[in-house]
Amino acid sequence: MTYHHPSVPLTQFDNRIGSLEEFLDCVVDQCIDNGASRRVYSTPLQFEGKDVVIKVETGDMANSQNIEEIRVWEELVGTRWEGWLAPIFKHSRDGRVLIMQKTQPVIMATLPDRVPRFFTDCKRTNFGTIEGRTVCHDYGLNNLSVDGQGKYWKQPEWRDE
Repeated sequence: MTYHHPSVPLTQFDNRIGSLEEFLDCVVDQCIDNGASRRVYSTPLQFEGKDVVIKVETGDMANSQNIEEIRVWEELVGTRWEGWLAPIFKHSRDGRVLIMQKTQPVIMATLPDRVPRFFTDCKRTNFGTIEGRTVCHDYGLNNLSVDGQGKYWKQPEWRDE
């Protein structure tokens, strides 16, 4: 029996495991969102007992929103801003696939009066709730590198798209 080591690609042992689509067919239920450069899938899988979604980059990796979300998550974990982000549990080495905690839908009337200044795409569908707390689950477009962590809050102009 051959045991798989994470540093060795599976295709070295079995060329039938050659496509991301084949793998996704096994682990996703349905596509629940389709953006400009990626798809978000529901899955019956859980991570650390939490419901998750699987985000797959479909466009050019040079402008990857997955990679940007990974960068933001890794920069803000352990800071005062971490609680504003849906957690990323795992991601592929190239950033094409990431696994994020699933949020529950939020309604316009419950969106907060202020958000971290670096959030730029303030539309209802980019936010959700985890354990009753509003979080952003689509933070691939942001101004963190411009605004940094120090400029604190802004009053968002919420869009219901």
